[in-house]
Amino acid sequence: MSYPKWAVPILMVLCALNSHAQTEITGAGSSLAYPVMQELARQFKEHKKIELIYSSVGSGEGIRRIAARTVDFSLSDIPLTQYELNSQGLVQFPVFASAIVPVVNLPGVDVSRMTISAIALANIYIGKISRWDDPVLQELNPHINLPDLPIKAVYRSDVSGTSYVFTSFLSKSDANWNAIYGIGSRLKWPVGQGAKGSEGLVRTVKATEGAIGYVEFGAATSAQLDIPMVQVQGILITANNQLFAESFNALTPVRSSFYKFAAAPSGLQNSWPIIAITNALVLQHPSQDDDVRGSLAFFSWVYQSGSSVIKSFNLLPLESKKGIALVEAQWKAITNEKGQSLWVGEGLGR
Repeated sequence: MSYPKWAVPILMVLCALNSHAQTEITGAGSSLAYPVMQELARQFKEHKKIELIYSSVGSGEGIRRIAARTVDFSLSDIPLTQYELNSQGLVQFPVFASAIVPVVNLPGVDVSRMTISAIALANIYIGKISRWDDPVLQELNPHINLPDLPIKAVYRSDVSGTSYVFTSFLSKSDANWNAIYGIGSRLKWPVGQGAKGSEGLVRTVKATEGAIGYVEFGAATSAQLDIPMVQVQGILITANNQLFAESFNALTPVRSSFYKFAAAPSGLQNSWPIIAITNALVLQHPSQDDDVRGSLAFFSWVYQSGSSVIKSFNLLPLESKKGIALVEAQWKAITNEKGQSLWVGEGLGR
């Protein structure tokens, strides 16, 4: 087919625009998020015809990659402060949440009937409690004959948002832990064995008799790991999805950056105490519009259509209109080099 000369420049421009349309989105980060991201990516491609490739490299490496502009977005279970966001030129917003649970490998013991206190957990990871038949654990479990077996504590060896959330829990629960070790995404753990990624921790606990570790609830149930009940301030709490969802919905962001969350004044007294919020990080002022637009289109689709997928992985979707409206407010601050907003959605929070 031949075109008149006047049409050739227009066709060239249209071809150039089409060649720059984003057909692939890349993300990296949280290993906890990897399984659900694989399924969300599959369904997003099916509905929107856009490929999404997500790499499970851990929260710390994901932050490094988005800061280096080598991916379109990252997912992190480690929240960044407003100063960190400003210095890296990033915007942060929650995508979903998960419950972190202790997991135990004790053959012959009905772990579902077993109780472990928050302070006992801290003392296990300090090394003060080193055997399963320790008097402290036996007092918590008078109805169970705990074995004369060494405790093999397992922790994440990589930079991990799961570790950040778990050590936050230990710090709130035990003054000794807080004074000596505090909160961190990667610590010099006093005792135990390191494992890389959620997958590595699950494999290590499953293969090690007498092991204890901490991992996201969905990963624990998928691997059929045993989860004890947790005692916090005298209250005995059993891990279950309804309690997780109620605990997540009771949280409210302290700052617009979503760095910290606080329980609502009317929050549950027996809420699950170890909730990890997985945040997305995108560029606030990208050099190319499509560097962010595709990612926002994906997360917008997740909020609208991804809840059932997220729940199927025992994770907690962000469903409240108020919460999504706060996210949209952050998206409006994302602009190109001309100062034009790159989010032109219809308002999911309304």
